[in-house]
Amino acid sequence: MKKRIIIPALCLISLALFLISGSLTFASWYVRSETVNKLTTAGVSGKVTEEYEQDRTVYPGSRVNKKVQVKNTGNVDVMVRVHIEKVWGDSRDKNGRVIPNVTLSTDNIKI
Repeated sequence: MKKRIIIPALCLISLALFLISGSLTFASWYVRSETVNKLTTAGVSGKVTEEYEQDRTVYPGSRVNKKVQVKNTGNVDVMVRVHIEKVWGDSRDKNGRVIPNVTLSTDNIKI
């Protein structure tokens, strides 16, 4: 009868010792450290360049070429979207946009 009690008791004791030793092992592996992460953000910027020469007077039927390019001047790759408007105007506002002259037709502007 004693053998029947001793074997399960030894199994329980060995299981308890295994669990305790395992938890102590995992506790000793746990390491806490702190670091300072230096994060930098990308510099996204671009520049519009224009090659455009026009005399003061443009005659009907004459042709004026304007070459517009957008260049990436930042330190990361970017996808540039450009919006083009057909407009005639003589002056610009404070932001550099052309003030449109609505009396002139833009049908003769070819893009």
